[in-house]
This record gives sequence, C-alpha cells and structure tokens, in this order.
Amino acid sequence: FTGNRLMNNGTYGFDGAAQNNRNIVSGNICLGNATENIRVPGGALPIHNGNITDDPAGAYLYSRIIERGSNDNGEYVRFADGTQRCWKTAVHNASLGATTAADGAWTLPVSFVDDNYLVGTNCRNNTSAAGVRTAAQHFSASAVSDSSSSALWGIYNGGSTAATFRLDLFAEGRWR
Repeated sequence: FTGNRLMNNGTYGFDGAAQNNRNIVSGNICLGNATENIRVPGGALPIHNGNITDDPAGAYLYSRIIERGSNDNGEYVRFADGTQRCWKTAVHNASLGATTAADGAWTLPVSFVDDNYLVGTNCRNNTSAAGVRTAAQHFSASAVSDSSSSALWGIYNGGSTAATFRLDLFAEGRWR
C-alpha cells in the first residue's frame, strides 16, 4: 500500500499484491496502541521505505525502550532498533597516589551482541567546578571493550599529590 496508515487499537492487514514474495510499503505507518501485529498475507515480507512510529504524534519506533534494568554491575537500557547503553558510576572511587596508575575490568550489567561497542569515561575529583578542573589537569582515564560482557579501564594521576577521584563508565553498542 502507499500513503499513511494509522493502526490504533486494532489491526491493519496488507491487502496489496505481493511482488516476489514481498509487499512494498511506502509512506508512514503509525502503530498507535495496536494490540496485534501487522498481518502480511501469504508469508510475504514487508519492505518499508517511510517512517514507522509508535504513536500518532510521530515518535520514531527506534527510540522506544524495550527493556531497562540494573544490577550490581550497573544500569542498562535496550532500544527497539537494537541499540544498547550501559553505565556504571564509581567504577573506581578511591585515592590514587601522585604519578601512579590503576586499572581493572568492568563486567557489564548485560552483554552486547559482540565486542564491537564503544566505551567512554568520566573522571572527576568531586562535583565542584574546581574538582572537574583538577581531574582535567591531573587525571587521565581510558577504557576499551574487552569482550561482549566486559570492558577494561585504566586511570592515571599525573598530579604531584595523592587525590581521590571517581571514574564512571558508559558503553554503547548493539544487543541484537
């Protein structure tokens, strides 16, 4: 079919002809509060080249949260498009001597589909502006994916005195 289709509290069945066992769908599809799946006759596979939304206001389906949770290893959120985000605050929260380093591994709260995900760091001395400046001047942190279920991190205090700082980690990749 072509054009816009609104499915709100019901179902919409494709009634167009299948081409090479595929239904061509163009335009916008809004699933609204649908309680059943879109039905495609004869096992045809839909091909869509417009927008798929989950409400009449137009919020894109890819931004829909499928699952959110937490455990001792941190928090995570999974989106309908397969994106997964994980984070943990205070992976390291201790004093580090002058010109010394520390490292460790972060077991993720849920696994990614593979080890091809990005890991970011946030390092701070405290929550004040001066603490952020101190972290920027003296601390460095790095993290990389190690496996689908863990990431490695390292930190360094380049200052001339010992200091306590906190390291937070964030990872983004695919869950499917």
